[in-house]
Amino acid sequence: MIFCPIEILTKIKRNIRSPVLCLDKNIASSIFKIAPEKSNSLMDIIKKHDLQIEIVDEANFGIRVSLYTHIIYLPIAAMEYVWSQSFRFWVVSQEYYQAQRDGNQNFDLNGTRRLNNAAKIVEWSVENIQQTGKKPWPLFLPRPRKYPCNEDVKVANELFFGAMGWIILHEVAHVELGHAELSGSYSQQQEREADQFATEWILGGLQETDPRFKKRVFCVAVALLCLQSLETVAAPRWCGTHPPAHERISYCLDKYRGQDTEKVKAFLAVCLQVLFAGTAISEITQGSCFDEILNEYFFNISRRNS
Repeated sequence: MIFCPIEILTKIKRNIRSPVLCLDKNIASSIFKIAPEKSNSLMDIIKKHDLQIEIVDEANFGIRVSLYTHIIYLPIAAMEYVWSQSFRFWVVSQEYYQAQRDGNQNFDLNGTRRLNNAAKIVEWSVENIQQTGKKPWPLFLPRPRKYPCNEDVKVANELFFGAMGWIILHEVAHVELGHAELSGSYSQQQEREADQFATEWILGGLQETDPRFKKRVFCVAVALLCLQSLETVAAPRWCGTHPPAHERISYCLDKYRGQDTEKVKAFLAVCLQVLFAGTAISEITQGSCFDEILNEYFFNISRRNS
């Protein structure tokens, strides 16, 4: 039996103003559910450091841990952003694959109501974290639901829980690894260590053919893609303290880009096309394999940033 008294170990400010808060218990327990076979080990870490979670109402993507109090802070606006991106990444990938099956030569990111709604949610969530962080969820657009009937919302919820599991484990890692408040290259090294800790915790020990691996690697990919998308929003604040997002995608997932992960590589390639549409990073659709397309994207992003 897995013992997960997560409510005892978390402090959650309940606030019904956002639909994402109907998922608060799932968010708090996401670090257990993403890798349930390691729950006992995780519980030992939580008890050892008296780790707690507190949901806060503020702007910016300020998910963080206090290395003094060991409280992990989850801003509502940041979680709304992760859910919105989870929804859009899923919708765009499915519509893109359907367009390919239909033999379409072009793909319009707003070509259907489904795609347009997904784009509108992300646009709202970006404005929200840049401004007050307290803008009401748009009416008549898809939203998080505790018991969803819509298939897109169901999948978005699962991707969101998995992505939040990786993000929270990243914060847990800072405490478990004994990190300190640093800046510059030392801070970047600590971020790399936390990234790799969270990724290995979720994916380590699983074969790429394992159904559990296939779901988890998509969740990790969504978390990392959210970081990539944030570079256009939060890059000035993160400059120098965090590695470039494309590097984080690469060093976290390169180990898991084998022959049995073609679907997640295709997912990454499609989502990167979405994130860089209309930017100085040219769309890359040609390549002998998805690895080649991804590597070309990473090279072009690195060249732009240098």
